[in-house]
Amino acid sequence: MEEAVATPVDTKYVVSVSPDHLTAWLTVMPPENGGAAPDAAAAAEALKQAGVVFGIVDTAVASALGPALGSNVEVAHGVAVQQGTDGWLEPLVAVNRQRHVYADEREQFDLRDLGAMPSVNAGDALMRRHAPVPGTPGRGVTDKPLPVATAKNVEYSVSLKGAEIDPADPNLLRATIAGQPILGRNGITVEPIMSFDAVDMSTGNIDFIGSIEIRGDVHGGMHVKAGGDITVGGNVESAELVAGGNIVVRGGVIGHAIQEHKDDDRLDTARLSAKGSIKARYLENCVALAEQKVEVDDAIILSDVTAIEEVIVGQGPGKGHIVGGFVRATAKVSAGQLGSPESSQTRVFVGVNPLLQKALDGHRQRLDAKLKESTELNKVLKLLATRPDKRDIADKARLTMKKVNEEIAEILGEEKALKTQLQVADQARIVVTGMVCGGVTVAIGRKSQFVPEDIAAGVFVVVDENLIYGDLATYGG
Repeated sequence: MEEAVATPVDTKYVVSVSPDHLTAWLTVMPPENGGAAPDAAAAAEALKQAGVVFGIVDTAVASALGPALGSNVEVAHGVAVQQGTDGWLEPLVAVNRQRHVYADEREQFDLRDLGAMPSVNAGDALMRRHAPVPGTPGRGVTDKPLPVATAKNVEYSVSLKGAEIDPADPNLLRATIAGQPILGRNGITVEPIMSFDAVDMSTGNIDFIGSIEIRGDVHGGMHVKAGGDITVGGNVESAELVAGGNIVVRGGVIGHAIQEHKDDDRLDTARLSAKGSIKARYLENCVALAEQKVEVDDAIILSDVTAIEEVIVGQGPGKGHIVGGFVRATAKVSAGQLGSPESSQTRVFVGVNPLLQKALDGHRQRLDAKLKESTELNKVLKLLATRPDKRDIADKARLTMKKVNEEIAEILGEEKALKTQLQVADQARIVVTGMVCGGVTVAIGRKSQFVPEDIAAGVFVVVDENLIYGDLATYGG
C-alpha cells in the first residue's frame, strides 16, 4: 500500500504598497512540508519586484523574516510632502470690521457703543505683504516623486483709494490721507467720514464711498448708501440705508406696513442692509439684512429681519420681544419673548445661511454649464479623431478640454467647502428667556414646529435629528 507524500511549499513573500506610496508592508508566509526557508535575499527581491526600492528599514525586514513571521510588517517609509504657505496680507492697523463693545469707566457695557472708529494719518503703515513659503516635494517607497502644490503669491489691489505702496518697500502699504481704514479683499483703503445734521429733502439722497454720520433723523423716503459705516443719532423713518460696514441707529427704525413698492419713487417701509452688523433701539415694519449680527435693544415688531450670524433682541428686563413678522439667522436667535396674544403670526427660523445657499446655487449653475461644455468638446474630439488633416484643431480642442476639466474640479472643490459651511443646523438654536406665545412658528434647518399655546422660557434645538424645546440650564444660550 502506497502512502501519500505531502508536497513541499516554499516560503511566500507578499508585498503591498499604500495608495499614497508612502508605506510598504511585507508578509512572509512560512514554508510547509520542508519547502525553502525564509531568506533575506528572496525578501529583497520580492520588494524589488513590487517596486519598493526607497525607504526600506532593514530591521523591519529582518523582523518579518523572523519574530514576526506570518504577520504584515511595515518595512518601508517614504518622505511625505511638506506643503508650503501661500502669500498673505497682514493688517498693521485696526479696521472697522474689528470694532467691538467697550466697557466705560464704571465697567458698564453699552451694546450701542462700538467705541471710536479706527483712524490713520497720512504716512501711517497700513498693511504688510508676506511672500509665499514654498513646500518640499515628497518621495514614495517606489521612488516615485510626490509633487507639492505651488505656493501662491498675493498682490495688492491696483485700486486702493487713500493708500499706496511704499516706494522704498514694495511689500508695505501706507496711507496717503487721514481717515478711516477699511479692510478689503486685497488691501486697505482709507476713507474720510461725511457728517450731516439730518437727512431730508434739503440734503437729498446720499451715496458716499466712505462712512456717514447723521446726528439727527433720516426722514421718510430718503436713501442713504455708504461704502463704510452708517451711524444715525436719531430715528429712521420709512427710508433705505445700505452700508458696506455696520449700521447703528441710536433711536428706532419705523416704517409703514411691509408691502411691495407701488412705484420707483416711494418706499413703503424702512429698509436696512449692512455688510457688517445692524444695531438699533427697535425695528418696526422694517426689512433688515445684516451679513453679521442684528442687535436690538427693545423689540422687533412686524418686520422681516435676516442676519447671517445671529439676532439678539433685548437689553434689560421686560424687553426683547419679537412680535409678528419673520426673523431668520444662521446660528442663533435670542429674545425675551416670541409672539404676543394680540399679534399676527410670528415666525423665527435658524440653521440656514441664505447667502451661502445663493452662492451654492451659483456654483451649481456654473458646474452645469462647464459639464455641458465638456460634453460638447468630447463630441468634437471624437469627430476629429477620424480626420488626420485636422490635427491642429484637435490639439487645440484637447487643450480646451483640459482647461474645462480643471475648472470643473475647482468648482466641485468650492462647492464642497460651501456645503460644509452650510451644514449648521445641528449647532443652531433659538433662545427664549421669557416666554413663547401660542401661534409662533419656529424652524431649525428643515425641521419646523408650530407652538399652539404659551410656554415658558427655554431653547429650541435639534437633538438626535429632532427639534425639541429644552430648558435654558441644559442647552444654554
